Amino acid sequence: MSQQDPKDLQEQMSMRKRRAEKKREEAEHDSHSMTTTIFVVIMILVIISSAVFFTS
Repeated sequence: MSQQDPKDLQEQMSMRKRRAEKKREEAEHDSHSMTTTIFVVIMILVIISSAVFFTS
């Protein structure tokens, strides 16, 4: 059984770290995107309901 080169092990670890970082950033982006979407929907509902209230 041959041992792996330490440089290869380091490369694998850095690739894993990069993948984990990318996943974390994507999850964070999805979270911000969902928050923004909810905020926009609520604002639209507030505008529509206030328009209905003031025109009736």
